[in-house]
Amino acid sequence: MDDILLTIAVVAVVTVLLTLHARRRSGRSWIGTVETVEEATRTRAQDADDPGTTERVVVVRYLTTTGKRVKLEFPPQQFRSLYPEGLAAGDRVEKVGGAWYPTRLA
Repeated sequence: MDDILLTIAVVAVVTVLLTLHARRRSGRSWIGTVETVEEATRTRAQDADDPGTTERVVVVRYLTTTGKRVKLEFPPQQFRSLYPEGLAAGDRVEKVGGAWYPTRLA
């Protein structure tokens, strides 16, 4: 019986932490400027013996008007669908609360 209660408690804690992380990330609002846009390769491995899987990502770094630096990673196809004309250093963007990604300001 104790094992079942412990399992339920662990699942509940993990669920709460993931929910808080998602709310915190999507709930922020800011305006900023693109600093860099670069492509990178990430390897994700399960353990030391796992060679992992390699994936390409687009890494965008922003400087907000409050001076905070924000880094977001996108799969290349998602980046192209969100920003068909791309992003370049100096572009102004706005991230509104509830949205996962910023949009380019005109």
